[in-house]
Amino acid sequence: MKDWLLPLLRCPKSGSRFQLNDPQYDGSEITGGNLTNPQGISYSIINGIPRFGDYDYATGFGLQ
Repeated sequence: MKDWLLPLLRCPKSGSRFQLNDPQYDGSEITGGNLTNPQGISYSIINGIPRFGDYDYATGFGLQ
């Protein structure tokens, strides 16, 4: 994730801005850390992608 995206992101629950906590960088890319809003709701950044949902993607595929 590019750091210039941080001011553009908003919490999907409250609409407030995020603070980046425990950032991990690979060069200029943010590859890990947490996005936390003022109310304390936190979302992980995994492999450079902010994870705003708590959906288990595997359940969407059903039994194979």
